[in-house]
Amino acid sequence: MTEPKSILIHYLIIYTNKPDLRMRPIIYTMKKRLEQKSSITEKQFLSVIKFIERELPFIGWSRDEIFDFFTPVIERSKDPYFDYPESEFRTLDKFFTESV
Repeated sequence: MTEPKSILIHYLIIYTNKPDLRMRPIIYTMKKRLEQKSSITEKQFLSVIKFIERELPFIGWSRDEIFDFFTPVIERSKDPYFDYPESEFRTLDKFFTESV
């Protein structure tokens, strides 16, 4: 297979040409962003993975495998809620201790 970026742009062009697609502006923005900045957000990619998994080269791949393939062009979330290592998850334990 060729570069993930060019493959994704190829499919985004196909999707923007579909007549009844309601997501056309979003997909067009993703295409422009890939052409200019070379990455899209994780949320943007998750909005089109349902289409990509139906494309011939990706039939039989799991969503995780598809996500891993396109990881070089996906910008990870900067949301602090998701950036904690598993050992540092925030809990509500301090609010449940008895304080009388």
